[in-house]
Amino acid sequence: MQLPQAYIKVEELKTRRGKIILYTNPTRSLVYAEASGYISLGLLKQDLGFVSDFDQSQTQAWTYLVNTAQVGFAHPLNPFFLNQLKNMIHLKHYIVYIPSPVLRFINRSFGKLIPIDQLLKSEQELYSILHEHALLKD
Repeated sequence: MQLPQAYIKVEELKTRRGKIILYTNPTRSLVYAEASGYISLGLLKQDLGFVSDFDQSQTQAWTYLVNTAQVGFAHPLNPFFLNQLKNMIHLKHYIVYIPSPVLRFINRSFGKLIPIDQLLKSEQELYSILHEHALLKD
């Protein structure tokens, strides 16, 4: 997938087996995360630390969009840690792209625990949100 040119890489979080690359749009109204490999508790904690710092630096509402298409495996306790997203003051939308129907079903079973506002099924839906936010002006 080709990310729109307007996006700026702001952070790259890594462990031996996993990685999360974080981007933002020019107005900082969206953070886009491309996750890949094994999402361990350590990697998720790094991500949540970044998201918390980003949220504290914001004065406006923002969206967190996560692409899980390249995730091979995630630690089973991750949903309990993702619950911390509910504490973010300015985070208004948490959107996750999960192409696998099985993984979407599993994610829905944690519905009350993980505060997902929108679950994307297709790459086209992902592109649409990325392009919509790329066009936003100050």
